[in-house]
Amino acid sequence: MYNAPRAATIIAKEKCVLFALDRETFTNIVKESAIQKREKYENFLKNIEILSTVEPYEISKIAEALKPIKFKAGDYIVKEVRNKDFFFKF
Repeated sequence: MYNAPRAATIIAKEKCVLFALDRETFTNIVKESAIQKREKYENFLKNIEILSTVEPYEISKIAEALKPIKFKAGDYIVKEVRNKDFFFKF
């Protein structure tokens, strides 16, 4: 994975079948997955009106920085406080 020998030994406790990926295949899978995720986020961002004037390169950079966060029903995402300041609760 990091172009270095693995510093661990794995011993099967019972008879099994082992599947392995060569480094190139593994790298291609990881890269393709990252590309698909970025494209999904870019397509989402392109449909947001406030971002309509943002350059494609900048949209791509925003897409790379996005991290999914899950919320439960009833969780505050943005809450207005009495003095009209905003804070984000994650």
